[in-house]
Amino acid sequence: MIKKLCLFALALASLAAPAPSQTLEEALKHPEIRLLELNEKRSSLGTEIAQLKSLEVLIVNGAGLTSLPPEIGQLKKLQVLILDNNQLAALPAEVGQLPELRLLSVNNNKLTALPALNGLKKLEGLSVATNQLSSLPAGIAGIRHLKASHNKLTSVPAMPALEDLDLGHNSLQAFPEAALQSPRLNSLVLAGNALGAVPASIGILSQLDLLDISECQLKALPAEVGKLSRLQKLYLASNALTALPESLSGLLRLEELDLAENSLGKNAGVVFRITSLKGLDCSGNNLGALPESLGELTQLEYLDLSDNELSSLPASLTRLRRLRSLLLERNRLTQLPALDLLTELRSLQLNGNRLTSLPDLKELHDLTVLSAEGNSLSHLPSGLSALPALRRVYLRGNAVPAPEVEELKRQAPRLTVEL
Repeated sequence: MIKKLCLFALALASLAAPAPSQTLEEALKHPEIRLLELNEKRSSLGTEIAQLKSLEVLIVNGAGLTSLPPEIGQLKKLQVLILDNNQLAALPAEVGQLPELRLLSVNNNKLTALPALNGLKKLEGLSVATNQLSSLPAGIAGIRHLKASHNKLTSVPAMPALEDLDLGHNSLQAFPEAALQSPRLNSLVLAGNALGAVPASIGILSQLDLLDISECQLKALPAEVGKLSRLQKLYLASNALTALPESLSGLLRLEELDLAENSLGKNAGVVFRITSLKGLDCSGNNLGALPESLGELTQLEYLDLSDNELSSLPASLTRLRRLRSLLLERNRLTQLPALDLLTELRSLQLNGNRLTSLPDLKELHDLTVLSAEGNSLSHLPSGLSALPALRRVYLRGNAVPAPEVEELKRQAPRLTVEL
């Protein structure tokens, strides 16, 4: 969502000319300017800002502003107002009367309230993250993009035109009804709120492609999540999930699934039937074994199985030919299957297992990082010096003879080897 708002602002800014001034004093010499980005430190813009009648884009980022003059309301052509990373505790009421304003961004200030925005008839994007807001103002029912994470919100008003909603890390105690009243939602972020449950009615959000409900004290998911047929990214980390609905296997467009730090144990089977996945994080889930169906996830590029109880891996792992990152840290592995077919692998993380040897890695020409600290290795795997992309090898906490390491360094001086 941040990316969408930024692209939106840049598109509007590209319409403005000439290039932005660096100081207000310089800008006042060119009252016809349409784009102004101030980089100077100042506590206020001053009443003279009203002289820039043609201004369409005003950006004051990290300047130390503590106040805005009411004269800001005289900038009737202003379309983009970005005041991020300042010290603003309030905005003048006149901000809510800018008839052409389409994007208002005041992230990372000290705002406890916003003025009524009823006069912003063309407002499309509102970004107020990292403030101290306990409520949102009137006049935002028609906006399309709202980023209000890291505040103190307990509820939000209905905004039926919303396409992107980020309410992460607020004080919500239940799934917000406003989200369910926004059928156009593409992206919904509610991470870090004490929701406790997700309603079955979530299934009506048929346009969702991103859903982040990490850290929401969830113990279960409704089967209706499986109706979100356009979903591409689903983040469920750091909840208390012990099982997942079978309907997740029907999410045919799902590419990223984060289940880290739950308690799935033996109930993770459905995960390994979501064959569209490109990224999967199942770390910290008490997994004792993996099914052979893991090999069906042939689109996987990133797989994190760290912090589980795995003592072995299925042979079907070798079918994951697109895998670039494989994380297996802090399990109970004593050996690995052959990895020579994983020719796109770039990062192999094996720290904190019980490995006494590693398989032949000589076919892994794209491998850049090998980390196997805290195992029981007594020898290096063959062929490391011949891997053209390899740059870092971490082997602390093993029993590899020092002469082997020195020989590797001699053969491949490009390598950083830590023993």
